[in-house]
Amino acid sequence: MADTSLAEKKIGLLVWKLSNHWQSKLRKILKNYKLTLNEYLVLESIFDLSENQKELSQNEISIFAGIDISVASVTFKLLENKKLIMRRTKNDNRKKIVEMLANGINLYKKVQPLIPVSYTHLTLQTNREV
Repeated sequence: MADTSLAEKKIGLLVWKLSNHWQSKLRKILKNYKLTLNEYLVLESIFDLSENQKELSQNEISIFAGIDISVASVTFKLLENKKLIMRRTKNDNRKKIVEMLANGINLYKKVQPLIPVSYTHLTLQTNREV
């Protein structure tokens, strides 16, 4: 097994710390709206994808969001229970079509403007630490 250089270890550690810091900041924002990070990512994905596609499957959304399909499946159920999305089947019962409901759209539009603020804060803080 090849040794990893010290620089590579530091870069990996920096990426890990940055990712944890970013997730922590987002979770603080999302907590005020009773959303998890995965729920937000799914809502954002549905919102973005629905601009160009009429019907979205759970699989398409999970791939776009970068969330494992098994985790996404649980997330879809939670969002459906919160009345933020609706799932239905068309011809194949195994393929579920997802649609964001008015409550989901309204919530996403409230939360979404706060996220870039978090990115800006994270970038500024990271620049001070480096």
